[in-house]
Amino acid sequence: MICFIFRSFIFSFLTLCLVLSLDAQTQEFSYLNRFQFPISDTTKYQAKYYQQSFENQDSLVAGIYTLDHSIYSKKIVYFDEEKEETLLKTFIYDSLGNVTSYREKDFVLAYEFEIGFYPNGLVKSRRVSKSGEEEKAEFFDEKGKPTAPPAALEGVMPIPYGGMVGWNNYLAKNLEFPLNALYRGKGGTVYIYFWLDKEGNIVNPEIMNPEQVYPSLAQEALRVVRDYPHQWTPAQKDGENISIAMRMPIRFGTPER
Repeated sequence: MICFIFRSFIFSFLTLCLVLSLDAQTQEFSYLNRFQFPISDTTKYQAKYYQQSFENQDSLVAGIYTLDHSIYSKKIVYFDEEKEETLLKTFIYDSLGNVTSYREKDFVLAYEFEIGFYPNGLVKSRRVSKSGEEEKAEFFDEKGKPTAPPAALEGVMPIPYGGMVGWNNYLAKNLEFPLNALYRGKGGTVYIYFWLDKEGNIVNPEIMNPEQVYPSLAQEALRVVRDYPHQWTPAQKDGENISIAMRMPIRFGTPER
């Protein structure tokens, strides 16, 4: 019963936030691609989500929705008088619009609280951290009874040839700053998404944030990832090689003009 009351409180709290946002100072709307980066040219880049945000003097409410208007996530950020973030509340939803997890992060007190829910509305887990260190963790079964933590699967993360030092050395030797971007003083970070197969090969790299970076920077980042000549040490789970999705930043410093 307490779990259902808590979940109902979350829905009531969100409704209140939406009502308050009607008096917001700033309202923004944007389409997002499947990586949840903003896009404006939906004829060139496919939209999978859209985001609506409402900003007041002391808070920001931002919701992400699928194109059929189902809610995907919502965050509420509170600010102090200097516009520094003081508190962040994040809600994640399932396809039926039920909250699956709630996270609260207090930047002033340096604590973080996270609660997960089963589809039936009962609490699945509660975690409390202070200054990045977990202080308390509780787990429950689908009937609400305390249970042991879920068994951790033995896993190994993938490693590039020579480790991250080797990866960074490869980028330093092979990444070229495009002249047109250099002359225009364009810089930034290109995020590349790719699959790493069971043999450690990079498969189908894509640009995650195409409209946030200068085009030639994006193409150069994509080229250098495609041209990587080595295999990674593949990811493993329970002693077996597995395929895994990767997200890698490729940074171009802003040139001095």
